[in-house]
Amino acid sequence: MLGPRVPICLFFCLDCLSAALRPRASRREMMLRRTPARALAAGAQAESELNLVPIMNLVVCLIPMVLFGASFVDLGVVNASTPKFGDVRPVPPNTPEPVKVTVGLSHAGIAIKSDHALPGVAPGEAIEIPRLGDRLDLTRFYNHMVQIRDAHEAVAPLILTADERVPYAEVIRVMDAARHRLEASSYAEDEAFRSARRLRGPEGLLWPDVSLGRAH
Repeated sequence: MLGPRVPICLFFCLDCLSAALRPRASRREMMLRRTPARALAAGAQAESELNLVPIMNLVVCLIPMVLFGASFVDLGVVNASTPKFGDVRPVPPNTPEPVKVTVGLSHAGIAIKSDHALPGVAPGEAIEIPRLGDRLDLTRFYNHMVQIRDAHEAVAPLILTADERVPYAEVIRVMDAARHRLEASSYAEDEAFRSARRLRGPEGLLWPDVSLGRAH
């Protein structure tokens, strides 16, 4: 966006920096250079002073460039954590065991696994959701996550793993689809799913706690 002004400005900054590193002769040294006999008689040594003007010019040139570049940087925060190991708190009696669900992202699609039986599949098997062309089927993923959440009273934090070939943007979309409950429990069309609104309050939380794991 800056165009050819960037190399010119950088050349000017380097020139200012090189000029700042060169010591500037003092007035006394200049006088002694004009009269070498007097300098030998006095035995004076030349003193050098640092020229701060080029450094100030360098700072003046760099500050607008930094401010201009920082204005186009958008920062975002994603609330996620890592799986916790050890120091497991004792579960009170007569408390249902939380269901552990793991969602794996790969180039083939989405795989939902759990230590409990999942709706629609045999015990121990995973729910496989293939891709729709080059994108993930988030509509089917949301429908399955709502079924799993409604079938169990207590759930553990969701563990999300991703293959190294999966783009970071797809990881964020899957996290958003798993965290929030929409107006309906299931959707048949992708357009209705994308245009649906999120529910507010505690009833709008599906899997609010998401932990990022390592894909094996």
